[in-house]
Amino acid sequence: MPILRKCCCCFSLKTGGVILGWIGAVSSFLVLVITLIAMCNVDTIVKALVEQTQEKQLDPEMIKTYVQIFLGLYIAVSLIGLISASLLIAGAVRRNRYLILPWLITTGINVVLGCIVAICQVVGAMTHDIGAGFAVLLLMGAIIAFEIYLWLAILSLFQHLREEERNSVSPAALIYKAPPPNDGLPSYTGFA
Repeated sequence: MPILRKCCCCFSLKTGGVILGWIGAVSSFLVLVITLIAMCNVDTIVKALVEQTQEKQLDPEMIKTYVQIFLGLYIAVSLIGLISASLLIAGAVRRNRYLILPWLITTGINVVLGCIVAICQVVGAMTHDIGAGFAVLLLMGAIIAFEIYLWLAILSLFQHLREEERNSVSPAALIYKAPPPNDGLPSYTGFA
């Protein structure tokens, strides 16, 4: 049974899935383009990093390697996000729950990793200033709560499609079953 009946209190689950899919696809595409541009300008980024730090022991080649690895991972994550968002759109439009599953998995992983990062940020902020720590806690808590709500909305769409699939008539039952042949003559059963 679906947990939620509507997405964001006003959209159907299908419409919410399509909207979230488009937002995810467009944002992943933009991040992918920006990351590819950054990958083409690695030397400029490394030069800026070396100039910003005052340490003389930094090896520019080592920094370049780390930046390339980081940008490569970011490109991979962006591609995975783009593919899973596109599959979410297709699954919502075609009413295919299996196409929604990759988005649920990747977003679930992102929420868990986001919680870990948020905890680290709150602890880091609280070590410097308690007030700032509570502000970060409220902000990160609201963001993660909203992400969990959206994940639950798409999980509800998945569950709704699963129930639709269970309750629908199978294609084999739609095949017309002809009555038994009687050679074109009326039935004479029941007469004595």
